[in-house]
Amino acid sequence: MSTLAQPFPVLWKDVARCGFEGVIEIQSSDLPVDARVSDLIRILNEKASASVLTPENKYRGVVSIQLYGIRVDKHKTMDSLIPRLLEGCPRLVAATRLVSRTIQDAETIDRLHVPRLLGAIYIKTLTGKTIQVG
Repeated sequence: MSTLAQPFPVLWKDVARCGFEGVIEIQSSDLPVDARVSDLIRILNEKASASVLTPENKYRGVVSIQLYGIRVDKHKTMDSLIPRLLEGCPRLVAATRLVSRTIQDAETIDRLHVPRLLGAIYIKTLTGKTIQVG
């Protein structure tokens, strides 16, 4: 990714619990050129499966990525999200759930049930800029 030179934070949460569990910093060098949200999900899943295993051989798998609380399409390019990521606060949230170690494919994880919101959300920033999400 050429447009993002600095690392950006991704909050992560368990879909079965309230509140956030932590923050993961993603380096731009981790992402391929012209990266999509599905590439980010794959990288987050690789990091999660390598580091957090339960005694039942399960790990935290990313179910979806949200921006301002709205699920982001996995085919959307990361370049289109970058202007919103450079504002200094974690804006991306990785919704996770415990997944069996045998499920490695992000496409399989994506088919798990996650409630979806309909419609668009408009956010007005302090600078007066309006951003459409969803």
